[in-house]
Amino acid sequence: YACDKIKAYLLSKGLTRAIIDVGGNIMTMGYNHYDGKDHEWPIKVQTPYVNVYTPDYQNLKYIGSFYDSSITVVSSGVYERYIKTVDDLEYHHILDPRTGYPLDSGLLSVTIITDISMNADAYSTAVFSLGLDKGMKLVNNHPEIEAIFVTKDKKIYISQGMEGRFIFNEAIKTLGYSYQGVYNEVSN
Repeated sequence: YACDKIKAYLLSKGLTRAIIDVGGNIMTMGYNHYDGKDHEWPIKVQTPYVNVYTPDYQNLKYIGSFYDSSITVVSSGVYERYIKTVDDLEYHHILDPRTGYPLDSGLLSVTIITDISMNADAYSTAVFSLGLDKGMKLVNNHPEIEAIFVTKDKKIYISQGMEGRFIFNEAIKTLGYSYQGVYNEVSN
């Protein structure tokens, strides 16, 4: 909601180029202008559990990237807001309303790409909660959204609209991640 309101305010003031970052919800407006030309904004999707203390952080901090303009990108995942017990059990912040405990959807993260930030925020949590199969079906039924999924077994899947756009970061193979491409529940 905040990204959408900030965008509306900037547009009302005649500004057409910006990146808005509100707590990890990213919104791009227009194009990135450099070298005398307009370029789509580079968007990088964070690697789960990689932080500034991770060796080789600069090369490992993102699972992949893509370029776009006038979009919003929102991720939901288990890797930023969590605690570990002394028994090495992990509890994250996305709760299953039926149990009150952290939801186990088989995913580490879901990134939603669309044009309205408030919708992206809602979709990211809903799609994460549904898991890969049902989540991808929801994405496929809404042509206005695209998604990038990271499973607990470190496989990365994309929705059809990201094919040919998503650039996998080969460096994260050293962490056990693998790029699977467009998700198809029959072949994957």
